[in-house]
Parts: sequence; structure tokens; C-alpha cells
Amino acid sequence: MITWLTVHESMLIGIVWMMVIGPAVGNYACSVVYRLPRGKTPFERHPYCGHCNADLKPIDLFPIWSWLRTKGKCRYCAGVIPSIYTVIEAVCGVVFIAYFLQFGISEAFLLYAAYAVFVLILAAIHWQQGWIAASIYSYAFACVMLLRVLTEHSIY
Repeated sequence: MITWLTVHESMLIGIVWMMVIGPAVGNYACSVVYRLPRGKTPFERHPYCGHCNADLKPIDLFPIWSWLRTKGKCRYCAGVIPSIYTVIEAVCGVVFIAYFLQFGISEAFLLYAAYAVFVLILAAIHWQQGWIAASIYSYAFACVMLLRVLTEHSIY
């Protein structure tokens, strides 16, 4: 006989998924934080070490865990990996869990999570470089407009 998951079980499964997806999105956000101030796009190249330029292998790309496993250093050249990237991944995990608990998987979840990630990118770039890219401001503004349309059915 097939039994359906209880609400608590499905909530727990959702939280576990958010613990995986949130840091993975944070890992991608780290590429934006590193590359955008250097005039590169996140799509130009696969992930690489900023010190020795070595292409990172899949084992190097597990958010948070890879940084802890290598003690915050590149596996290839032992260059120091700034801890801000691990903080970004962890904060994205927390944000995804919080918005999942608030909204479930919904349009509001996607918009709030996207907006939070881009605000996090803004903060990290500003903290590291002292400047913020206009393209990120544009994306953040677009997210706010979409959220307003979703919640209030008006862009004005």
C-alpha cells in the first residue's frame, strides 16, 4: 500500500533540498562576485583558480564542503581562497531555507530568493572592490518590479 508523505516529512525534504540548492546558487554567485569586477562574465569559462588559473574539477565545486576540505586553499597551487565566498554560499543556503519555509516553492519564493542573491552579490562586490556594477542594479530593480506585479497586480 502506498502512503503519502506527511506535511512534516515533505517540509523536511524541502529543507534538505534548499540546503543543497541554496549553496549551489551561492557558489555561482561567487563566480559573479569574482568575475564581474574584472570585466568578465560568469559564462566565459568554467570555474578556475584565481591564483594559478587551473580549471577546477567537480570535486572542487561542492559549496562550503570543498573550502573546508582544502582548508581554504587551492588544491593545485595552495593559494588562499577568500572566506567571503564560503560565507556567500552559507548565506544563500540560509536564505533559501527561510524563503522556502515562508513561501514554499512558488513565484514569490523565486523572486525573493533571486533578489536576495543579487543583494548579496552587491554587498560582496562592494565589500571587496568598493564599487557596484550598474547591471546588477538593473537586475535588482527588475526583480522588485516583478515582485510588485505579482503581489499587487500593478507595476505603478
